[in-house]
Amino acid sequence: MLPAMLKPLPANAPKSWQILTAPFLGFALDREFKLKYLRLQSTDGEFTVKLPKHLRGEAVRVLTAPVSLRLWLEPRGDCPQFKVQRFEVLTETVAPPPLPQSPSHKPSALLSDAPSEAPALPMPVLAVCNRGSCRKRGSEALCQALQSAIEEWNAGDRLELRTTGCLKGCKEGPTIELPDGTRKTGCRPGDARVLIAGILDSEA
Repeated sequence: MLPAMLKPLPANAPKSWQILTAPFLGFALDREFKLKYLRLQSTDGEFTVKLPKHLRGEAVRVLTAPVSLRLWLEPRGDCPQFKVQRFEVLTETVAPPPLPQSPSHKPSALLSDAPSEAPALPMPVLAVCNRGSCRKRGSEALCQALQSAIEEWNAGDRLELRTTGCLKGCKEGPTIELPDGTRKTGCRPGDARVLIAGILDSEA
């Protein structure tokens, strides 16, 4: 179903297109770690819309949550999904409304049997090979771009960047290892923002 804030375009626009104004929450990737979707907030909760290839470069350059977007959407056949045909940044500092929490997420002070201090969970680690062939192929520049992306997303307390020894795939390096153990080769500094956004989404 369409979000409640989705409204028809003016009469001179393509009949199938509709316009949506919503807070931008981040990017979503496909199984090959390619940017494919925008994550948005509506009054009904979080949802995604597909971002076509010709808009992905611009989106990575200009979008940093939280902002509010106006999007022109085209329905994708008979399925209840939409493809972005155009987007416009409306504001720079619009925070999305909080999502409802389940009763199990009450503060520990309200739970009689809760421990006084919960044990700290290990921070997820993004490992980058910085040896041999990977180093020659630009792993240092990649590390700098990844660290900048972590700082841009204010995620220093959610994700640790760590250099390491050989992770295989030397001929296609630099090679990285994601927190879930998946390895990816051929990473470039220009991929950093999308990679970090995808990791943070999967760890949320």
